[in-house]
Amino acid sequence: MTSLEPTTLTNQNVSISRHIPISEAYAQLSTFDILIIPGGGSEKVLLGNTEPIHLIKAFAELPKKSDGGVRTLLSVCTGSTFLGEAGVLKGLKATTHPLYYWKL
Repeated sequence: MTSLEPTTLTNQNVSISRHIPISEAYAQLSTFDILIIPGGGSEKVLLGNTEPIHLIKAFAELPKKSDGGVRTLLSVCTGSTFLGEAGVLKGLKATTHPLYYWKL
């Protein structure tokens, strides 16, 4: 998913669409309880260090919720490579699509 494309197409031709622009996601990020990062377009995202990598970093760096609630960061398939690139998987176990193990 790039910052200008509202839809991510997976290698299996599954279409995942966002409902708000990335700029609005940043503005509302502290209100999110869950951020789901799908895979798709992985080469372009990783090589260009593009979205959603910066959004992931911003979400992971949010302060703890004042109400004691928990924020959840979830990835699907090669989305975990974006979490790795964002630095949020340090010290954790993760998996990805078999063709991307070496990148993770």
